[in-house]
Parts: sequence; structure tokens; C-alpha cells
Amino acid sequence: MFKYGKKGSGGSGGSIPIYDEGVLVNSSPSGINFIGADVLANNGTGGIVNVFVPPPQFVSHFNTTDGSSPALVVPPTTFNRYVPNSLGDFELGDWVTPSVHSTVTGNSTIYSCGSFSILDNTSTTLTVRVKNGLGAIIRQHSITISGNYDATVNDIRIRLYNFNTDSTKYKAQLEVTINLSVIFPIAGRFSIEAEHNDGSDGIFTFIHSNIYYDRNVNLITISGVSINENTPFIKKISGISFYNLNSTFSVNIADIDNINNASYPTDYQVEVNGNDYNLPLLTLAGNALTNWTPNYNNINSSYSKLDWTIVNPNFFSLNNNAKINARGKDWVFTAPVTSVGNAIAINTMQDTATDNFEDFVSETYRLNSSFSAWNSFEHLNTYDGGNGLMILNTRLMYPQGNYTIYNPEPMLQPNYVSLTGPKTYLRHFRHANVSHSNGLLLFGDFNVTEAQISSLEVLIDISLDGIEWYSVNKNYLGGTLSDGAGCRIFPDQHNLTVDNSIQFTLGTGKFTHAGSNWGIYLRITYTSEALIGTYIGSLSVSDWV
Repeated sequence: MFKYGKKGSGGSGGSIPIYDEGVLVNSSPSGINFIGADVLANNGTGGIVNVFVPPPQFVSHFNTTDGSSPALVVPPTTFNRYVPNSLGDFELGDWVTPSVHSTVTGNSTIYSCGSFSILDNTSTTLTVRVKNGLGAIIRQHSITISGNYDATVNDIRIRLYNFNTDSTKYKAQLEVTINLSVIFPIAGRFSIEAEHNDGSDGIFTFIHSNIYYDRNVNLITISGVSINENTPFIKKISGISFYNLNSTFSVNIADIDNINNASYPTDYQVEVNGNDYNLPLLTLAGNALTNWTPNYNNINSSYSKLDWTIVNPNFFSLNNNAKINARGKDWVFTAPVTSVGNAIAINTMQDTATDNFEDFVSETYRLNSSFSAWNSFEHLNTYDGGNGLMILNTRLMYPQGNYTIYNPEPMLQPNYVSLTGPKTYLRHFRHANVSHSNGLLLFGDFNVTEAQISSLEVLIDISLDGIEWYSVNKNYLGGTLSDGAGCRIFPDQHNLTVDNSIQFTLGTGKFTHAGSNWGIYLRITYTSEALIGTYIGSLSVSDWV
């Protein structure tokens, strides 16, 4: 502890002896130097020096981290954007346009600060200034801090809140709102300065300079969006024509206005969406447009592209009202402007069928009733006796639907409405150079039921030579198989309910061989139009034994 005694009389010329725990250290010191981390001498008011042992933990001074908790000013989020040419009297100063600058938008912008240190509640001041691009002060709001405060002066709102004591000092939180839309009706370059004069503790400042404000007055407008077929690459499946990979389309936007506004994005300004056509997203910067300049609110730009190309695989669509749309990209996206709708058929599904697997993506392995390669260009209602099942969207199904409205080739598209009678699918499965007497049919993505198998609504037959056929719908009774005999084995273990499979045998003395091209013919028949809605999505032969 310190003890003091007074020597002489009066306030001048006296001295204060210094004691340490009652022991005299110096009877007439010329000054006192406080040393150590656990002592703080602080200049107070009225000529008083406050000595703290241990020192208090004051919050930080304004826009510093010198205290117990940081008090840095948090500025608004800015975005790097181009400032265009021909901005008139927006007081850009020495900026050369077009150029990229930190930009804000909205009616106002907010700066905030956590609790900061205030020496007293009578004398410290806070001043907020707005300067234009020429460095001139165009708005100012200044206060003496005495407690909580909330007022707007000269389009600057100062809000001091949570004003409270902080040991022998004070503290408060701060929020400053600048009404930029009043200061800059359209746009402008500005800087923000905030200064806290904290008396003997010092002057603490925050400067946010060279910021650009865009009120976003004029929104981008787009009109005349259209799409047309250019060069089709056509895929045919079950007589139906589809656009395939590498098909190209022409896209046009007749007019684009106000594209630059008072600022514009650094990446792109127009987005064209071709999802209905399986076309990749187009993101267009200004220099991709016709008649575009980097001037403020550029008008009468347009866009044209002749080779918008389908490049994404594994897409299927039958869409009778397919459209594209375009929208402007500024601070927010504008409402999309759509093209006229078209009926289109697209199929870019990639075939993964093999000798032992069928994915019903194409008809590569399909055979007609003469055991020749299937002609996918032919219509099902006339080709191969009009008895073929349809493949559509990776499923084997009963022929259905009218496709005569769909591009490409609407005049050549089939109409499968009202077809009747049994319809069949035929192909060959093989395991090259390996002989087998039985195997397992594994079904995927299907809704064929065991009830349809047992009631002979869906017929499944296999053959080694295409002459004698053995029925998977009926159980194997033993011995050598003859035409029409049942060949299904272990139906309790392998069925469409338990494990999505059916096991078959070729019976006594029969097996795949070179003469059968090391495999079997598989024939699937939907017996009537009542089976519209029944489908098989994939089929493989496995566990050949």
C-alpha cells in the first residue's frame, strides 16, 4: 500500500513523501513512475490522476482492439462492380471508367461498432462525415456523448445505445445509417469518416473510402426471346424421332435495354436458360451482345447464337410446351422473359446394353421376328407385323401415345393410340465361348408382377434355336424340354417379389453352345392393350451355370 504525509503548508512548493508498507521510500520525490503489468496510472478529470492496482479492463477505444473486447467498426458488405462510362455529374473524381470499384446499393447503408470506450459523459465527441468523390464534405453529423442517443441529422443517423459505466469510464455501442438514396438520387462515389475525440485518451477514427453507390433506378428490360431448330442430330427408337446430342438451335433476343444501370456485374449481365431443351446455361457479359457499349444504361442491345448445342447426356423429355427464358442479372435477377412454346422430344440417354444386359435405352440388340436386326426407324403399328413392344424412356412397354406434334420431324412421327393385341420384344443374350444349362433373369425398374406371370398376361419364353420355345411362365417338370414346356426352377427362392429374378433351366441334355451362339433367345410378350402401364426397365442374364 501507499501512504502519504504533507510537508509544509499550502498547495504550492509542497511535497508528498512516498511509503511502501510503512517504510519511507522518498520524502520529496520529483515524480512518480508506476511500473509493472498490474498497475495503471490514468489521467482523469479535474487534474486528478487515477492509479489502479490491479488495472481495470476497459473495453477498446473506438475502432481498435486495445481493450478487453474489440471495438472495430463493421462496414457494409460491398460488391466489386463495373462503373460505366457517361455518368455525368456523379463526381467520380479521378476514376477512369469503365472500371471496377467496391459498390453498395439500397436506400441506406449501415456501419456498426460494438461497445467502445468513452472517457466521460460530458466532453467527448463523435463526428460522422460523408465526402464525395472530390473529397469535399457533403454531409456531417456531430454530437457530444452524454448517454444513449438516436437522431438523424443531414441524412446521417447516429444511434448510441447500451450506454453504461465501464469502471471509471463509460462505454456504448454505435450504429450509423447513411441515407444514400437522398444524398445520391442515382449514384455516386463517396467516403465515410467517423471520428471519436475521446479527450485525453486520444482521437480514434474510422475511414471507409472510395466506395460507389448505385441506387439501381433503371432495371434491365428484355424482349423478343425466341429459339429455333438449327441442325438436328436425330435418334430413332421404336419409330419415334428424338433430338440427340450435338443437335443445335438458334437463340435470339431482339432487344435488351438499361443493361449497365449505374453499375454492372463483373461476370455476366444476361442469363439464358434452356433447361426444357437440355441446353447448357448461357451467361452473357455485355461484350457478347450486339450494339453493347460500356455506357450508362446502354439500350438497344441484342443477342444471337446459331449453335446452342445439346451436350448433356442421359436426358429424356417429351414436352409439348418447351420454352427457353432470358433474364437480366444486376443486383437481383429480373423476371424471366420466355419464348413461344414448342413440342419437342429429346433423348440423350447413353446405351449401356451388353451381351448379357439390356437397359432398354436403345434397340441395338433387339431382333425382329425373322431374327434380323430391329429397324428403329420403322413405326410399330406396321413394322414386323405390327406386333412390337415399345421402348420409351428406358422402359419396355405396350405401344401408346401420339407423337405427331413433337419436333424433330413431326410429320414423320408415329401415332400409337388405340393399338390392340399381343406385342412382343425379342433379343439374344450370350456368354461367349462358355456353355450353360441354366441361368437367372434379373429384373430392374419394373412393375411386372408374379400374378401377371402366372396368369399368362406377360409371357416370357426362351429358346436355343428360335424354333423350340420354353416357357418361363411354367415350372420345369423334369427331363428333356420340348416346345412349350415349362423351364422355371426354384420359384420360391427366385421370384419377382423376393429378389427380382426368375431362374430357368434348359433341361436334361440341353445347354448353350457354339451353334446357339453361346446364348439364348429371350422373347417377352404383353398379351393385350390392358397392359398399358406395365413396364420393365432393365433385364440381365446372370449366374449362368
